Amino acid sequence: MAYSVKRAVTWTIFVLCYRQLVAADTTVTLIADLEKLAAKVELSVYTNTNQLDKLHLRVRELQDDTRADQGKVRRAADPNIGLDALVVDVNTNLGDQQAILFDNVQTNQGSGYNPASGKFTCPKSGSISLHQPSRPN
Repeated sequence: MAYSVKRAVTWTIFVLCYRQLVAADTTVTLIADLEKLAAKVELSVYTNTNQLDKLHLRVRELQDDTRADQGKVRRAADPNIGLDALVVDVNTNLGDQQAILFDNVQTNQGSGYNPASGKFTCPKSGSISLHQPSRPN
């Protein structure tokens, strides 16, 4: 009887040790699987971040293109060109082809007048009418 108890105890210890070995092996396998999965997730995040950055740049390009197109639509919808501006302090010693910078621009329809340079460029052919009121001495 002592032999069968000893044998039962031995088998019990073997089974318990075997279960621990299997559990340890399973844990190592699970850790390896988790590390592989973490690497895949990291690669996926990197890839998705790059794709989002590219999409963000494309959205900005499309927004810029839309703004440019809106300007073209406005110019096409209102083809009239006009400038109504005043010069308060006129320099009487103007040279040939010297630009006059207007002090007060009321209307710059069609954006033909450049206030930085003082030049007016008409984007289409037509007639230009300039008026200079007389000033009392």
